[in-house]
Amino acid sequence: MTATCNDDGLVRSHEEAAAVLRFSVPGARVAIERVRPGDGAEAARRYVVTLERVGHRPLSLGDVYALPTEAENLADRARTLADKAVRTAEGQTR
Repeated sequence: MTATCNDDGLVRSHEEAAAVLRFSVPGARVAIERVRPGDGAEAARRYVVTLERVGHRPLSLGDVYALPTEAENLADRARTLADKAVRTAEGQTR
């Protein structure tokens, strides 16, 4: 018997969120931190993506997601941050 499931594009764990972020920005370091302790905060996390190409500076400090979240939106935001950081760094070296 073969089990199948539909991929609805949702991230349902913080481990999956970290994997999506790492996959969307190759070579990035990803830190996922609790937003705040307390009731109802278990689903929410802040993420910080750093990239060696820009000196491992955080690409953003205020990005937060809550589970479940759409993988595409999480990946798009990480790529946007990385692209902007690289463009800024390249502009500073010219």
